[in-house]
Amino acid sequence: MTVTFQQRKVFYFDAEASAGDEEDMVVVPNIPMLSATSQSKHAARFLRLAMASIMDILKIKPFVEVSVSQLLWGYEDPLLKLAKDVVSKDHKLPYEEFGLFYGKNGTSNDIMTIFTGKGDITRYGLVDRWNGKTHLPHWKSDSCNRLNGSDGSIFPPNITPNTTLYVWDKDMCRLLPLKFQKEVVTNGDVLGYRFSPADNVFGDPEHNSENECFCPNGPPCAPNGLFNVSACQYGTIVFFHLVNFKFSVNFINLFHLCGSCRAEIMKANKFLLQTRQSCCPSLISTTLTLPC
Repeated sequence: MTVTFQQRKVFYFDAEASAGDEEDMVVVPNIPMLSATSQSKHAARFLRLAMASIMDILKIKPFVEVSVSQLLWGYEDPLLKLAKDVVSKDHKLPYEEFGLFYGKNGTSNDIMTIFTGKGDITRYGLVDRWNGKTHLPHWKSDSCNRLNGSDGSIFPPNITPNTTLYVWDKDMCRLLPLKFQKEVVTNGDVLGYRFSPADNVFGDPEHNSENECFCPNGPPCAPNGLFNVSACQYGTIVFFHLVNFKFSVNFINLFHLCGSCRAEIMKANKFLLQTRQSCCPSLISTTLTLPC
């Protein structure tokens, strides 16, 4: 038996718990611009020249200054606005603005179907369908395209330290395996098991053979420690990484940019790596704690 629902998450700004204001201005990579540049690298020369001319006319730069609120919830981007007017209906993006959490504040448009556990308690809380689909179309094999993990909110019972938990992540379009880390005592003196991703969860095929099917256009694949989700994010250049940049890679090799853009990205890359080494030398793993 299954139950179908739409999840509702509402985010509020907590000024007291925040280091700054949501209207503070930040300078960040121009992801729509970088994505458009990357997608055009195999296009005909005249199309690449046309793209460069459009970016020059619109004064589009590899970095933009936006407020924290705009970065999270969306801001108007000239390339997305242009694409809305010129791209065919079949290839239109499902959003009109760009933001890291654009469209996530409020009720989700996605329809999730999970098992209730009736008839088979071992499937309690596991995903059956997402927007009517039982498998995704993005990766090389059925094992990488499957959805049958938890949405992260509830899990089947009888979990032991030998259990591998699978959480399906919509933004990464994949299941994330979580391994037992240690026993912990939570609030109220409740004994629990802490699960976290393995160090090689985003390993390249050489370091984690199970990730070979997540490299649809390779080799070469994403560098070890990075997970390329562009195949399921409309070609947008997005790489997931364990927190605090545990695997330091040369990010400039991920982009195919013109000289001036490349120089600016290289400066930012050097700053990121230096900041990571001086401020964030240790790994803080994303963890999940469950009662025993």
